[in-house]
Amino acid sequence: MVYINVNGEKGGSMQSTGIILAGGKSSRMGENKALLAVNGETVIERLVRELQSVTNDILIVTNTPEDYHFLPVKKVSDRYPNKGPLAGIESGLYHSTNDKKYYRCL
Repeated sequence: MVYINVNGEKGGSMQSTGIILAGGKSSRMGENKALLAVNGETVIERLVRELQSVTNDILIVTNTPEDYHFLPVKKVSDRYPNKGPLAGIESGLYHSTNDKKYYRCL
């Protein structure tokens, strides 16, 4: 998998942040798709593992951090709740301490 950061650069750097947007109400799926198991691991575990190959600074933007208690990464909530995915992106940018950011969305 090739990662392209928000600056359009390929590859990773330990001076970057991997941001996973894990919001949404799961209204179409009926359950939290991030927690679905595929080949022995949840979708979100796989995303964290893949991001760990390009950065050691990973955060999950979610309004239900308790759902991801088993993951050893930082969890943050939307600073502007109920405003959709752009609020999640804004929160990820706000909480990141690095210039380079890699987004994965669920």
